[in-house]
Amino acid sequence: MGGSAARSVASNVVVMCSWMNSAMESDARVADMGREYGWKLRSFENPLLVPVFYQSMNVWVLLNDEYGWEVTPDGSRVEQEAGDSF
Repeated sequence: MGGSAARSVASNVVVMCSWMNSAMESDARVADMGREYGWKLRSFENPLLVPVFYQSMNVWVLLNDEYGWEVTPDGSRVEQEAGDSF
């Protein structure tokens, strides 16, 4: 189980129940839903720029690296500048 140390940041952590995590890893439709809601990112996506749907509060948030978040009004992804990959 490798991984990049660059991805070991607070903004890249979303806690999911084991059932949902397993479903996102094994079912392409659930994985697509996870990406739609910001719960599952592609390796090149910067977690600071991808809104996450916080279901229990029914809001979209942007996570930060201080284990906090800020509500974003519409769930739109933040524009990524060229060369600003994760």
